[in-house]
Amino acid sequence: RRNYQIVSMAQVSCWLHENEPLPERPLAITIDDGHADFHEIAFPVFQRYSFPVTLYVVSEFVGGKIWLWPDQVSYLCRQANPRQFQIRLGESELPLDFSTQAARSASTSLLKQKLKTASNAQRVDAMERLPEALGIELPAQPPSAFRPVAWQQLREMQETGFLTVGSHTARHPILSRLESEEEIEREIAESNAAIERECGQRPDHFCYPNGDYDQRILSVLARLSVRTAVTTERGTNERGTNPYLIKRLGVDP
Repeated sequence: RRNYQIVSMAQVSCWLHENEPLPERPLAITIDDGHADFHEIAFPVFQRYSFPVTLYVVSEFVGGKIWLWPDQVSYLCRQANPRQFQIRLGESELPLDFSTQAARSASTSLLKQKLKTASNAQRVDAMERLPEALGIELPAQPPSAFRPVAWQQLREMQETGFLTVGSHTARHPILSRLESEEEIEREIAESNAAIERECGQRPDHFCYPNGDYDQRILSVLARLSVRTAVTTERGTNERGTNPYLIKRLGVDP
């Protein structure tokens, strides 16, 4: 607070699109996914200091229809018996070792990374088979550590004037791994519609799952009149930055 002026993504949007000025040393705060701890822990701090913040939510996660697939991987790998497994991913077999805590952590990271680089169809297929392969029953609803924020909570935080709700897709696929532009548009449009229906405002701001994007996704965002999109590319932004390629500085909680 002593070193930066906290601004909203709406201000960033106006700076990039309409050339409106920003204060000296501006900083916008953004958070991804929409877990319950945002409401319980993070937002009260932002509100106390009158900091605007943008939360990019996965609409079907917040709606209680799914839980995020990286969270499912974390849960299943934590619960797996301490031994070695072979998991089929596409045409190959992926060895996983849960025999020690260090091996478990390394295998969890490896599995997530391989799933991120697989095609969407391969990822979906692997996630459907993973619980049985590890001998773990996956709960229908996420355990408390992985719970989503609720729509009502989002509405209440939004009413304070310090929260902006942005889109992070409907189901959190890595969009560049989807086969068609129609699938990409459906993910973003369905999320936008759900947020507008539940929060009363159409989202102007978007966050790419895993930070991945391609020209098809940029075209869909423009067609849907999205104002800004943030990446996971590390860096700061200058006037003239593409509003759909905004860099960020990641901060661990």
